[in-house]
Formats: sequence, structure tokens, C-alpha cells
Amino acid sequence: MGSPSSADNSLVRTLLRAEALEIYRSSGDQLAEGRTLWQLARHLGRNGRHVEGLTSARQAVAVLEQVPPCPELALAYVQLSGAYALTVNPHAITWAAKAISLGAEVGCLQAVYDGLNNIGTIEVSRGELAGLSKLERSRDLAGQAGDSAGVARAHLHICWTLTLRRHWSLLGQYLAPAIAYCLDHGQELWLDMLRSCQLEADLATGRWDQAATDADAILAGAAPAIQAGGVTALLVLATIRARRGEQGYWPLLDQALKSSKRAGGARLLPNVAAARAEAAWLEGRIADVLTEATIPAGPFHELHPVVAAELRYWRWRAGGDSGALEDLPEPYRMLIAGDRQGASRWWREHGSRYEAALALSGSGDVAELRAAIGVLDSLGARPAVAILVRELRALGERRVPGDPRPAPSPHPAGLTAREVEVLLLLAAGMRNAEIAAHLVVSPRTVDHHVSAVLRKLKVSTRSQAITAAIRLGLVQA
Repeated sequence: MGSPSSADNSLVRTLLRAEALEIYRSSGDQLAEGRTLWQLARHLGRNGRHVEGLTSARQAVAVLEQVPPCPELALAYVQLSGAYALTVNPHAITWAAKAISLGAEVGCLQAVYDGLNNIGTIEVSRGELAGLSKLERSRDLAGQAGDSAGVARAHLHICWTLTLRRHWSLLGQYLAPAIAYCLDHGQELWLDMLRSCQLEADLATGRWDQAATDADAILAGAAPAIQAGGVTALLVLATIRARRGEQGYWPLLDQALKSSKRAGGARLLPNVAAARAEAAWLEGRIADVLTEATIPAGPFHELHPVVAAELRYWRWRAGGDSGALEDLPEPYRMLIAGDRQGASRWWREHGSRYEAALALSGSGDVAELRAAIGVLDSLGARPAVAILVRELRALGERRVPGDPRPAPSPHPAGLTAREVEVLLLLAAGMRNAEIAAHLVVSPRTVDHHVSAVLRKLKVSTRSQAITAAIRLGLVQA
């Protein structure tokens, strides 16, 4: 018999807490009852059952406010604040402030730094970078308390909110220390989302080969589809292939859509919809862009104002109604308002070369379109180059730089050009460290390439990979 799944364990924990709750209620132990209620609220929230978690958090506060001020009530305030934040309720900050105040009064440091974490997360996600100081203070206080999970949570929320707001230049100074801390302190729970942030950053800043390698490594792991990192890896890999005009991205996008519809994955639906809309637009299927960029209304989509704006942008690109502009974050407001140069400058200042170039599509400025084509061509973004070349020709330009070249034929085993190069070096007898030195990349990158080669060739050893390379005609026996 196999080991119980995480879903089974979650159900058992829920039932045990519910049973304990009845015992405390029947005995009149309000302190224990309230403590169990806020713990149940936290458990439900972590498993995607946000409405039930909000109800349990409210009950915890109602019970604990009947006893003298205590740490349990301060922590219940924190939990209610978090539950309100997840359901986009403006009272989230109010309850976090109550948690901080009561936590300071009763000596509950966790309520103080968790409350600061909640407020900072909300502020940065709204675009208020002053919230970073609250998140940093939360991280430092959790460290003083010896709470490594609290430190890791603050690290994650800094990186996640900066990713959400597309502040790639700021993210760079926080992401590596966050990943290192979680690795050093055994906080595996947070690594999945931190690696998702890293993937998105590499995609946004043009490090597409690195992003593809890391996405392949994540997808080669166990059960990636049920993890946020697995869905992000599917989206990043599919987006790179679509932007390069390669094959095989729609199956990845379909898997991402299927996985994001599972329990707890609703927050990823807007990201999936945006990636699918972009792929359809690059193919010239304008009617399908409108379909892909429309998702059912839900309470969690509002947590992603930039992604929601991105979906409105794609609907506008396809001729749909853009809606009111005043509530749109930058750079989407500028794009839809017609300030393509301003939007391009915004993307460039934030480190997004591809988006900065693509923003100039439709500008009608010959010089800027030529410069954008040069950037896109350097990234290997053939479909986008083709779109801008057509725009230049429509403007009467006859000599157009970067005319789209036909995409190279895919390797029969699905290997990328870099993976073929790694395979040849394996066949030459090189170890991973020697390959890394030869290619001037990190040993970690080579490890990922080798893993991808073995997986795509459906072999388990280096010698078997070499045999497969001989069979494919890449090397001589």
C-alpha cells in the first residue's frame, strides 16, 4: 500500500482539529477553542479553502475577545487579517494593525512580525514600495525570535510582491539571499514559489536559455503539476517556445490550464490566460486572443492587478473593449492610452527587453520599430520580429532589418542546441565540471542540461546517452 497523499493528510488534520474543537467547546475552554479555530483557519487558507478559513478566523476572534487580552487573540487577529487579504477585503490592514498593537501589549512577538508581514505584503502588491521596509522589519524580528519559517515567509513575500509588480531590478537584490536562506534552514515549503519568481525574472529579463533549463529541471521532478512551481515552469517554457517560434508549446499551455484548475490553483489562472493569449496573438489568431484572455470572475484574480491589466491589454490588442484607464497600473495604462514610447521606456527601466520592444508595435515610428526589431532579433523572437517587419513594410519601408528567418528544424529527440552541445561533450568523456568550464557556465546549469538530455533521450546513465547519440548520428561509434 502506498503512502498517504498530501490531500489525505490535510483531511486528517482538518478532522482532528474539528474533533478537538468540539471537545473544547463542550468543556467551556474558550482559550483552547479560540486557539484551535485560528489554527484551523490557517490550515484551511493554506489549502485553498479561503472562504472557510475566513469564517473560522472570524469565529476565533469572536471567542477569544471574550477572554482577557492574550497572545492567542493577537494571533487570531493576524489570521483574520490574512484571510481578509486573500478575499480582497479592505479591512485586512486594520486587523493586522490590531494584531501588532495587541502583540506588543501582551508580549507576542510573532503577532507583531506577522502583522507587519501582512501589511507590507498588501502595500507592495498595491504598488506601494514603502511596504518593503515593513517586510524587512518582519524578517528581522522573526530572525531575532529564532523563527526560521517566519523569516522565510518574509523573504517569500518580498520576492512574490516584487514579481507581481514586475520590479525585476529590485527583485534581483532579494531573490538570491531568499533562496539561500531557505536552502540553509530547511524551509523547503517556500522554495517552490521562490523558484517560480526566479523563472519569471529570467524570462522577463531575457535570460531565456537559463529559464528554459531551470524549467526543464523543475518539470523533471516529482509531480510538478500539483505545485505552483510546476505550473510556472510550464508557462515559462511554453512562452519561450512561442516567442521563439518553436514547436510544442500548446501542450504545455494545456497542461498548465488543467493544473491551475485543481484545488488551490485558482490564483494561477490569470497567468495561464495571459500566456495563452500571447501565444494566440503571436500566431495571428486574433479572435482566439479574446477567448483566451477572458476568465471567469473570482475573488483571487483581483489579487493580481498587474496580471488582470495584462489580460485587458491582450483583449485590447485583439480589438476588444479596454474599459476605464484610470484604474490600470503602468505600463498597461500608457500602452492602451497610446503612449507606446512611455510604456517601452517603463519596461526598459524595469529590465524587460522583450516587452519594451514589443510595446512599440503599432507606434508607426520607423526608427523605433527598427531598433525594436534589433532587440527582438537578438532574443531569437522570430514571431514578434515578423509582426514588426510587416508593420515597417506597411509604412512603406522596403529595406527592413531582421527579416524573419525560418525556424530551425526541431531535433528528433527534442534536444535544444545547447543540449546537443552538452551531449557531444559527454561523448568526448568530459565530466560535468569540465563541461561547465568549457562552456563558461555554472556546474548547476550543466547538471540541469545533463538531466534534460537523459530525460529527453529516455535513458538513465551517461553511457546510455552516448549510445543514443551514436544511434541518432550525432557522434561516430
